[in-house]
Amino acid sequence: MRALTVTPPQAIQISEFPEPTLADGDVVIKVRYAAVDGGDHQVAQGVYHELGYIKRDTVGLGWDFVGTVTAAADGSGFAPGDLVAGVVDTFDKEVGSIAEVLAVPTNAIAHIPAGLDPEHAAIISMSALTAEQALALLGPARGSILITGAAGLVGGFALDLARDLGFTVTGLARSGDREFVEGRGARLIEALEGDFDAVFDAANLGAPALAVVRDGGAYVGVHPGSEPAAERDIAVSAVIMEADAASLRSILARAAAGELPARIAGVVSLDEASATVAAGLAPGQRGRHIVRL
Repeated sequence: MRALTVTPPQAIQISEFPEPTLADGDVVIKVRYAAVDGGDHQVAQGVYHELGYIKRDTVGLGWDFVGTVTAAADGSGFAPGDLVAGVVDTFDKEVGSIAEVLAVPTNAIAHIPAGLDPEHAAIISMSALTAEQALALLGPARGSILITGAAGLVGGFALDLARDLGFTVTGLARSGDREFVEGRGARLIEALEGDFDAVFDAANLGAPALAVVRDGGAYVGVHPGSEPAAERDIAVSAVIMEADAASLRSILARAAAGELPARIAGVVSLDEASATVAAGLAPGQRGRHIVRL
């Protein structure tokens, strides 16, 4: 089977691998769609090799996927023919989600509920889990929160999730994103200003975003190893997304109910995916490209 891999910097190629079997995981899945994330571009540039998260020379690309179960272990809760969405939550992986076939643990997948378009499901899992787990790092305190990159996929999910947790939410985005941000129940700002009890820096602005956190507040970033240095008794951390089937089931159910909107930037083939990863996210891009396999 074929999968998209990279030998940084930027040597992106389609590689051949033996098809995985149940010996490699609890469920084997024929992938239908996989998302291209901005993190794939960073992997291709060698960012995560430099940070020490990836050791192998050549690494698989992709985290999110949707596919059909072809084999499942007894007691897994899945059966051949089931349509599922899931994540490959490892940086240092031989094969990522942009592959024709995957073998994964059951904790990495969930059934796609009725009413959720499989293409949209393919760009939800990683971003929504990242947003949920980042907000959890802020602890139980509530108050005002600024979410940077609020019109992006991770930031957009965080608007809804933070509101539901009881935060007073402000989103940093462009003026053209006002309808989207305010439609999520958040206030829009177009430049870093004010002060907040917490910042979720989905746009990875770093020190400028830390500057608007109140003394003793909290900052959570999205790039472990590149978060700004702590100051003024601010708790600084960065999220590393981990698979969580229970959370994924809840997220997909909310998406099916229209509560977590996901936007598709475009659809490409596996043969076209190399160029999409190499280009990265375009300025102002809303949503993600998906690879149809």
